[in-house]
Amino acid sequence: MVSPRTAPIRTGNTSTFTLKQRRLHIILLDPRERPYAGREYVLRVGRTEHCGTTASDGSLSHEVPGLATGELLLHLPPPDPGPDEPPPPAATRPGQPPR
Repeated sequence: MVSPRTAPIRTGNTSTFTLKQRRLHIILLDPRERPYAGREYVLRVGRTEHCGTTASDGSLSHEVPGLATGELLLHLPPPDPGPDEPPPPAATRPGQPPR
């Protein structure tokens, strides 16, 4: 929860405003609709940052400021080569013919 903040206003008085929070719940699936389970992420919303690992169903859930925008960075492994893709070239030394 965001702590109350105090701000000066033109009358010389100060007022305390409490921002409402919302529960953000996202389920992350890959293109084959399998969950991105156990993946590290960083969620930035407004001035808050949440770091964590997705649950076994690919979900994450946090309280975030109600009117803020944000971004989600999900750490993924490199993609596996598909069955039609050639394997990466073998390392060669300069002047040596490719294998």
